[in-house]
Amino acid sequence: MKLTTLLISLFFLQYSLVFCEKDSAPDMSTILARQLIEVQGTKESYTQSLEMMRTQQLRQFEQVMRKSRKRMHPEFKQFYLQQQDRLYSFLKENMSFSVVENDLIKTYVRHYSDQEMEAALKFYKSDLGKSFTKKSMQVMQESSMVSQQQMLKIRPQLMSLMKDIDQKLQEKAKSLVK
Repeated sequence: MKLTTLLISLFFLQYSLVFCEKDSAPDMSTILARQLIEVQGTKESYTQSLEMMRTQQLRQFEQVMRKSRKRMHPEFKQFYLQQQDRLYSFLKENMSFSVVENDLIKTYVRHYSDQEMEAALKFYKSDLGKSFTKKSMQVMQESSMVSQQQMLKIRPQLMSLMKDIDQKLQEKAKSLVK
């Protein structure tokens, strides 16, 4: 009886140690996802995206002011820039890579098999993959600028359309209340 109790206790102790060890050590999928995120330059890309967003907002503000041909009160411009700094500080604090890293890893693990991540790692570690990663950042930046420039081109028409839609929605709502 003592031997059976001892064996059962040892079994549960061993199971507990394995279970606890498994919880504290990342599994292979997590390790692969972390490596893939690293070689893809996701952290740098993420950080640069926040900075790019800030730069684009400031450029857009300047372009809008130039196109409107109105002189901006210096105090307003200073106030606007302070508000942009507040926004950027908030985003850096709440959207930095370190804040979202674990969720990104979970996303990779959920959507990619270990085999897919291993193949992607092999590619991104190759010369071709390194070149692709390096160019991807520039492509992303330029693509974002293209979208922003197009948005500035269509802004007057878009604003007019939105105003028209808003007016029609209000009219429709009023007609339905009667």
